[in-house]
Amino acid sequence: KQIQELQISEQRFRTLFEQSPVGNFVFSPGGRMLQVNSAGQELFQMDERVLSEYALKEYNLFQDEALKETGVIPLIHAALAGKAQRIAARPYHAPKDSGATQKELWLNTIIAPVKDESGRARELVVAHHDITEIIHSRDELKMSLEQLKIILNEMAGGIFVRASDNRFLYANPRAINFLGLKSATDLPGAKADQIFSQFDWFDEFSQPVTLEDFPSTRALRGESTLKKLFCRRPK
Repeated sequence: KQIQELQISEQRFRTLFEQSPVGNFVFSPGGRMLQVNSAGQELFQMDERVLSEYALKEYNLFQDEALKETGVIPLIHAALAGKAQRIAARPYHAPKDSGATQKELWLNTIIAPVKDESGRARELVVAHHDITEIIHSRDELKMSLEQLKIILNEMAGGIFVRASDNRFLYANPRAINFLGLKSATDLPGAKADQIFSQFDWFDEFSQPVTLEDFPSTRALRGESTLKKLFCRRPK
């Protein structure tokens, strides 16, 4: 019965290992690859030839220059000592002579030991979660924001961005000068009501306007508005 339960448990593990959408790999304590699931093959674009002639035959964790350069080898040793390791996202390039994809991959990785009855690691399970697209999208967004900032900074009109709690998030140089701030470093923590209270505000009919009726305040409430405002510093 015990043997049967072990066989069922082993079969369950193999099923989960193979069907997982995450790239799963099994390595010997010496760093040799023993097994990889289909998601792992797809992640590194390894066909059967690459798998049989290189990955399962030649590749070794401890000889991977990319892992040495990014400081992963000590974490592998820590996993072999018995403690699972979670490795934050970092770029990885497969060895040039591997036949695997040479594109840069950003991977979140977990390395966990599979222990024998004495508590020693007999295998290492490595799970790679590919976040390459997320990283690239973040970088593209960052670049777009930088380009937008350059455009806004060069505009002749004053432009500022307010948060719902009245904080300023951004102001271009013209707005910073108008608001009476020394530089953009004064923005964090600056409150709109404190800054705007330095002025008397009027609409185009010379009627006083309070902060609650500012176009930006009304926009934060979800109201659509287009209103001209005029101001002057109190004497």
